[in-house]
Amino acid sequence: MLGWEFPPLITGGLGVACHGIARGLAQQGVKITLLVPRYYSNSPKFLRLLSAEKLLSKFETSQPIDISEFFPLGSSYLSPEDYESWYKKALASGSPIALLYGPTLFYEVEKFAKASELIASKTKFDIIHCHDWMTYKAGMRAKEVSGAPLVAHVHSIENDRSPFCNPVVSEIEKQGLKNADLVLCVSKYTMNRVRQVYGIPESKMGVAYNGIELKNCESPLVKNPRNKRQKQVLFFGRITWQKGPDYFIETARIMLSKRSNLRFVLAGWGDKAIPLIEQVAHLRLGNKILFAGFLNERELKALLINSNLFLMTSISEPFGLVVLEGLSQGVPAVISKQSGISEILTSIPSADYWDTEKFAQSAFELIDNPELGKKQIQEIWPELKKISWRKNGKTILSYYQRVLGN
Repeated sequence: MLGWEFPPLITGGLGVACHGIARGLAQQGVKITLLVPRYYSNSPKFLRLLSAEKLLSKFETSQPIDISEFFPLGSSYLSPEDYESWYKKALASGSPIALLYGPTLFYEVEKFAKASELIASKTKFDIIHCHDWMTYKAGMRAKEVSGAPLVAHVHSIENDRSPFCNPVVSEIEKQGLKNADLVLCVSKYTMNRVRQVYGIPESKMGVAYNGIELKNCESPLVKNPRNKRQKQVLFFGRITWQKGPDYFIETARIMLSKRSNLRFVLAGWGDKAIPLIEQVAHLRLGNKILFAGFLNERELKALLINSNLFLMTSISEPFGLVVLEGLSQGVPAVISKQSGISEILTSIPSADYWDTEKFAQSAFELIDNPELGKKQIQEIWPELKKISWRKNGKTILSYYQRVLGN
């Protein structure tokens, strides 16, 4: 398996999904070797974790290869342009980090592919499974060397992530998907996007919905936010074009024009954060719309406990793990119709991402009627219990068996 990030250091849903998928497969008896660019921690018990950086340095100096790990590569959501800007700043500051990283994201992708080729030439695998475009070159190289079938897992595509597609990224994505023996998508919505954008036949694709671990919760949480007078509405995710934070801000503006006892919090960070902070200041709503920055798991849980509603206003959301996280903490939601999660949680109120009036209307209905929110959680709970990583692993294993002809 080829991934770009892995807990505990993650920057978004891809790292969480990679961990859940690997664990779900391990629960089905699949033995997994996961290669990531760099890693610093111990390998979890359910898989063997390898650092490409360490492997290459050992190989190039003819030293014995082990599984010592290094700090992982930067965000799996960093654009090639942002990566180059970050690298130049690190170099100018004299940061030792610059010595570990290449000048472009594509350099890192190429280096990772070399490590994958090295492992594939020395070890026999039944399946090569790669996650998103950064690992597709590595998957193709491993397939070429070993002859093992290639599974390309699509968590998002370049057309989803940015309004201005990087042509090099799109080409790598296209080649990876065309060379794959199986293309796994996180939703039917994503599968349709892959078919429309890249022309991949549906016969070569399959859907494996992401999951969540409810940690032995037998009943839905009963929410009791401390501040009962002021209602808190939450946005959680990368503050980038794809996630539609602009539409969250506009929904907030509409709602605040009608009600003053509301507070809106954006948890996360991204390239649109600073422009949106300036926009909120211009609207003179800085005391009502707050930016919390990137939060760890404990901080996010505390924020969820004190939130009355979660809004997902994504322009294009391949799945929507954040919705599951919010619901599992007892926070009702209104979600974008342009999402994979809307396929399996059909009872949750939804709206087109641009329809901020509809988002505001649905939000007011849930805020003004707490019992309606509790009913949403109670009705959705049986469905949440079915959406597990174990089930995801079982689904993916059945696709493996199909590819292998078993």
